[in-house]
Amino acid sequence: MTIRYGVRFGYGDSSDMYEWDCVGLDGEQWEAAREAYEDGMDLSDLSKGDIEELDPLFQEAYEAIRAEQEIELSDDDFAQECLHGSRYTAEDVNERVRNRDARTLAYFHLENATEAELESWDAHALDPDGLPREEDLDPDFVSQSPFDCGWDLIVTGYIDESEFEDEDDEDYDDEDDEDDEDEDDDDGEEDDDD
Repeated sequence: MTIRYGVRFGYGDSSDMYEWDCVGLDGEQWEAAREAYEDGMDLSDLSKGDIEELDPLFQEAYEAIRAEQEIELSDDDFAQECLHGSRYTAEDVNERVRNRDARTLAYFHLENATEAELESWDAHALDPDGLPREEDLDPDFVSQSPFDCGWDLIVTGYIDESEFEDEDDEDYDDEDDEDDEDEDDDDGEEDDDD
């Protein structure tokens, strides 16, 4: 079964599908897929829940692909907010410094600054990309996967139905061979009678 995946980044967003891996089916899974094929199921766009015996394969693939995509797409702005929280503005930081917030002072190494230094300190002088995120200053912040706060990971599977057709042809050929062997045995017995 060929595993494919896609990522929807927002409501109504469509997703390109990419091939991820080809996984083998064990005997029970193969028989279940074959039965589904014989019952007329379309095997070109399977997902978890379509064939119960294949669900563990889909679950394993989902978890592996999700882990890969979380790393590959980690620089995305939305992913950064989910994983590390929103970035504070310079105004937010200045207010926290004015309020002598201990975490903010520690983050900027201002614990031993004088009152005059703190009053004149201004976050606007810093690189905006260097300002702290929620995870740096908020003890209650909980990091989340972007797939838990908006993104949708789609995992599907494809089984080439010709695999079952080829198997049927092989079975038919085997039956023909058996019939030929039986005829040969019958001819041999007739020759013996002569």
